[in-house]
Amino acid sequence: MIISTYNSAATLHCALRSVLGQDFRDFDAWIIGDCCSDDSEAVVSALGDSRLHWRNLPANSGSQSAPNNEGLRLAQGRYVAYLGHDDLWFSWHLSTLLDSSDGADFVNATCLMLGPDGRRHVTGPMGFHRTHADQYTPPSSWLHRREVAARVGGWRDAALVGCGVDLDFQRRVVLEGFRCLAVARVSALKFPSAWWRNYASGEARPQPAYLRRIEDEPLALERDLLQSIVVDYVREDNGARSLPALRKAATALLRRVADGYGRDRWPMSAFLFWRQQRFRRRDRPRRGLPPLA
Repeated sequence: MIISTYNSAATLHCALRSVLGQDFRDFDAWIIGDCCSDDSEAVVSALGDSRLHWRNLPANSGSQSAPNNEGLRLAQGRYVAYLGHDDLWFSWHLSTLLDSSDGADFVNATCLMLGPDGRRHVTGPMGFHRTHADQYTPPSSWLHRREVAARVGGWRDAALVGCGVDLDFQRRVVLEGFRCLAVARVSALKFPSAWWRNYASGEARPQPAYLRRIEDEPLALERDLLQSIVVDYVREDNGARSLPALRKAATALLRRVADGYGRDRWPMSAFLFWRQQRFRRRDRPRRGLPPLA
């Protein structure tokens, strides 16, 4: 597995604890620092597990692409999984994906994205008329055959793509003809740094509390999270707020237009590239990172 990280030792410790708690034990994990200058290496060493390997890149790339490509270069296993340095896995994550792959080349679990003030979002199951070519799933929910990355050319530089580097990877997996499969069970928790400002000093970290429940009462945590998602859905479905419904309809229409015209055709490709690069510039301050040069 590959864990890309940058100066987030506190959350990295929690992520690695969730890795070591997997009921599937036959793995090696490459933790690749994007030129980390904090004590991330010490966090890895302190856990004292020979399956954890540290490598720090000499220059910061500002994206998960370079660390992930270095991890792919070092990986030796048949399958590759990814975990964000601020995300967590339930103990059944790897075993569920392996048992459910059913010959697929690329598999993703259902993942809950959790934010402050009860903000929640579910990713994983494919929406109607959606595929892995156009629906985002977080890399922390992925498992793919190692040769898949070689065939699609690895992870591309964030400055060169018109969507997130993770969705770009997914799109190329589909376009290369690999079989993709979504698994229904929740097994990953994602804490988006743009929601939590994880890189900003002094911000609260939600991961330790969730890790304790993952280790002590995982089924109860799974039940509570699913129940909260159901309650949110019922409130939204029975609500009378017109603006969110109109926004969803507009987003769906724009998506159908983009897919129907072709995301890789000019001028759609040029527009999407401009929009993605603008998002990158605006997103870094929200995550507590310095602006792009």
